[in-house]
Amino acid sequence: EGQALLLDFGLALDPDSASISRSGELHGTLFYVSPEQIAGKDAKVDARTDVWSLGVVLYEGLTGRVPFEGQPSQEILSRILGSEPVAPRALAPELSRDVETVVLTALEKDRERRYASAAAFADDLGAVLEGRPIQARPSGAITKAWKWSRR
Repeated sequence: EGQALLLDFGLALDPDSASISRSGELHGTLFYVSPEQIAGKDAKVDARTDVWSLGVVLYEGLTGRVPFEGQPSQEILSRILGSEPVAPRALAPELSRDVETVVLTALEKDRERRYASAAAFADDLGAVLEGRPIQARPSGAITKAWKWSRR
């Protein structure tokens, strides 16, 4: 009908209600879970966790697949923690470098390198649409070498 619909792909929790999960259990769909959520209760979870999940949704919308696939669940979690996603332009060559940079910034495993908020993420997406420069920068040689050595 020419109208966009917004769907909740996550799991909403009411902090005032009793939890139905066991202690330490992950909430949400595994494909969209951030590295810090996998790391456990001592990891800091904030707005950047939501940016990760939005980055997964955008990646999937642009490429037709989630950035970290696998069976069973442990394989997905392992890939989220230890693998880099396939570059979006390798799957969809028509994408611009700026779009790829925005997506990969949202999917940074190091939450400090990720967008600090959904608003900052949206600002860069708006910049791409308007042909303005984006704030995010692609990973340089040193960062790529660090990620490679970590793997």
